[in-house]
Amino acid sequence: MNNGISGNRYPGGRPRADGGFRTFSALKNYNYRLLWLGSLGHSSGMWMDQIARSWLIWELTGSPAMLGLVNAARGLPMLFFGIWGGVAADRFDRQKILLACQIVTWLSYLDMAVLITIGQIQVWHIFLNAVVMGTAMSFNMPTRQSMIPSVVPPEMLGNAIGLNVMAMNSTRVLGPTVAGVMIPMLGTGGVYLLSSVIYTGVVVSTFMLHLPPFISGVRTRSAWGDLKDGFRYMGDTPIIMLILALGLLPILLGMPYMTLLPVFADEVLNIGATGFGVLTSIAGFGGLVGAILIASVTFQREGRAMLISTFGFGVCILALGVFPLMFVVPPLLFLIGMTNSFFQALTQTSLIRIAPEAMRGRIMGIRMLDMGLAPIGSSFAGFLAQLASVPAAFMVMGSSCAVLAVVAGFANRSIRELNVSDHSAQPVETKEDILVPSAAARSSDQADSMLSHAIR
Repeated sequence: MNNGISGNRYPGGRPRADGGFRTFSALKNYNYRLLWLGSLGHSSGMWMDQIARSWLIWELTGSPAMLGLVNAARGLPMLFFGIWGGVAADRFDRQKILLACQIVTWLSYLDMAVLITIGQIQVWHIFLNAVVMGTAMSFNMPTRQSMIPSVVPPEMLGNAIGLNVMAMNSTRVLGPTVAGVMIPMLGTGGVYLLSSVIYTGVVVSTFMLHLPPFISGVRTRSAWGDLKDGFRYMGDTPIIMLILALGLLPILLGMPYMTLLPVFADEVLNIGATGFGVLTSIAGFGGLVGAILIASVTFQREGRAMLISTFGFGVCILALGVFPLMFVVPPLLFLIGMTNSFFQALTQTSLIRIAPEAMRGRIMGIRMLDMGLAPIGSSFAGFLAQLASVPAAFMVMGSSCAVLAVVAGFANRSIRELNVSDHSAQPVETKEDILVPSAAARSSDQADSMLSHAIR
């Protein structure tokens, strides 16, 4: 069981990027295909858990604030440990890290299924389970993301990231719909049992990966030193800082709208659990359409696309609060999902392309802070909805995202003119006290150079 930082990165074949229908090109690669199937199963379980956990806590407590807190319990570990997950991805065998995380998640789903089925579930169980799953995801997400450039050629990277987003958003359509239908019939216990079955396939697909031997470029220093190096590199690279801010802040300010959907569906629209699942699916379908577009086309100005999609994301959430009507909500949720898919895929692709291999895990660990920031926003949104109303909370959240996009666009020309094709991942500085140790970095760069020469 190995990791693909060096060696033959493309054992499943190097897909052609020229001509033809390119939407699914990266899936021709054996290793990427397995990673993608794992992402599909992982996202399915995650979205079903989102529905089941939210509905379960709503049934047990009837409190919008508790909805925000339980999502915070799952997300806060990602805020605290996500960066360390990126450090681990740069230091250790990524395939082994991924397997360990997936086994913990599988056991967590099974544990919830058993507790609910035997009628012993309590609120503290839900919170504890959320913390465990959030901790596992802290290491899972940056590891999975940083593996993608190791298994696909550079010209396929945008397509591969788009397909990953497509996997997540297709399950946002299917997962909540299945959960919404299953809850009235089999209860939340049945949802968690199905999630554990799906996740069995995720573990198997990761075990089947055939990757070259792992070579770490950072093991000669302490993990704390590696963490500081990651932040120093980020601070010394303004374009990385800009992309991270544009990728993270909308998640903090706007994405918590998902947390309030159970209350919105139940008390504002009066459509219950099934309607809640359908609404989430509509947003997921919009995200799927956005991901297909991202995987199919190449943007000449990624920065402008990020700004426009972030602005649209905010305006649509704002409109959700202004017009809480049944015939208006579905198209707005579709657009929210599509614009969210756009700015998330664009920021991830840009960061992976610009960041050097030796820093990629740490940069993606910082990018994955969105998983921890969203629950903080969820807690604020939950309390705001309890103090005022859900539509009022939507208006505050949406206007914040729209203002962010406008300010970022007018305040900094570099983000407006960003074209990732003009930025290549440059080797990290190798000064003695800065960033990656020189010997390890040279070893990694030499391996990459030999690989590129062999491929050509």
